[in-house]
Amino acid sequence: MERASVSRLRVSNAFTYLEILTAIILLSIAASTAVAGWSLAISAVSTKRTTEMALYIGVHEMERLKAKRFLTMNDTIAIQNYDKYGDPVTAPDPNGYLSKAWSSVLINRDGKNNSEDLRELHVDVWNSLQSKKYESMQTLITFGGM
Repeated sequence: MERASVSRLRVSNAFTYLEILTAIILLSIAASTAVAGWSLAISAVSTKRTTEMALYIGVHEMERLKAKRFLTMNDTIAIQNYDKYGDPVTAPDPNGYLSKAWSSVLINRDGKNNSEDLRELHVDVWNSLQSKKYESMQTLITFGGM
């Protein structure tokens, strides 16, 4: 009699294979979720730095265009290469940026430079391979405005 009660006790207190399998599945789901969340958090920081640097470069180029005198602006495209830290470089950096800045005449009613003129300033910031555009900016400027 004693022996039967001990064997029943062991069977009822022991884990079954189904319980162990369920625990392993739940732990593996939790672990994979944690790893996916960690990689998402790491890539979000990297993406934010990349887009923030492109915005910085775009604002820098726009201010450079605005600092020119209205009469000296022309319709040519100025191309500048930057490294991944936002410093200008002479040759394209594989991890860097490329900016294109230009102005175009929007309104010139009489063909002369006067207070009726209106120009549009453009700045585009790309990766150095020009396969992804990070930023595109536009603003208007008048003859007497700057």
